[in-house]
Amino acid sequence: SVFCSAIFLLCGAAFVLSFRDLLLLLIVTTGIPAVLLGLGQIRFELFLILFLINAGAFFISSITGRAITGAFTSETAEINRLKTEATTDALTHLLNRSGLEQAAGAAWALCKRDKKKAGVILADIDYFKSYNDTLGHPEGDNIIRQVADSIKNCFRRETDIIGRIGGDEFLIFLPDADDARILEMAQSLSSSIINLKVSTASENNPGDFLSVSIGVAT
Repeated sequence: SVFCSAIFLLCGAAFVLSFRDLLLLLIVTTGIPAVLLGLGQIRFELFLILFLINAGAFFISSITGRAITGAFTSETAEINRLKTEATTDALTHLLNRSGLEQAAGAAWALCKRDKKKAGVILADIDYFKSYNDTLGHPEGDNIIRQVADSIKNCFRRETDIIGRIGGDEFLIFLPDADDARILEMAQSLSSSIINLKVSTASENNPGDFLSVSIGVAT
């Protein structure tokens, strides 16, 4: 009986056990002295001492296990949050330059391996400085967010990789896309930006609404 209680204490201290496993150990380590007590092999005082020790070990181990598990979970969540922040643009929630290089690099390697075409679209907001100068930087940030949302709405495939690589520059990497699709998506993006109906802020802009200049390559 004492040996079983010692094993229980050791397991509770050395391992992070689930509540179910701890409860099973408690039943076993308490059941053995209970049988011996029923057979008259041990005195009731010893049984009571062992039961209290086992019960104390059970509660302490369960509390410690929850604390350790919670600490590991919290630390893992914090690491994932920092990884996300390191690769995500805070303003648009798109990939930043670092995140884009990692994601596009991995996708490019797969395209090379499978001998599939890949396409790149680079979009730059026309005369963006004029929006900041005339409307202010907060409104300029709002325009960048609107453009980012339009890009996300245009490129919905899980494999499409979108990133903000500069103040008003966006890059889209499209795995498994031929020339025709690249041109089609570039034209669709251009139309979606114009359809935002954001009035131009520069006299040099020949159009009436916000637009982007787009370059493509496959």
